[in-house]
Amino acid sequence: MFAWIIFRAESLRAGLYMIKSIFTTFNPWILINGTLNNFMDYRQWEILGISIFILFLVSMAQERIVIRDWILKQHITVRWGIYVCALLVIWLCGTYGFGFDAQAFIYGGF
Repeated sequence: MFAWIIFRAESLRAGLYMIKSIFTTFNPWILINGTLNNFMDYRQWEILGISIFILFLVSMAQERIVIRDWILKQHITVRWGIYVCALLVIWLCGTYGFGFDAQAFIYGGF
């Protein structure tokens, strides 16, 4: 993860300063002073909340049934339908999610 900081920073010095500040700066007020709202907009917060809720539901379901075993018991067309839908959701939400900008690709500055 630290390598992403180096690639995203304007210079190596700025990247190293960011990594240093991760370990040396302690500011608990960032949680309540509104700075996190500058980090993500409301849509991204909604997606984060929905994702956490879905993970909670899956965790609760796993206590009752083993999802992998349930999927394996399904007919092959249902199984592959689940696989394809899962891949499409990951692809669309991961690649073309909120704030997608092809010009802002990580290597765009090189």
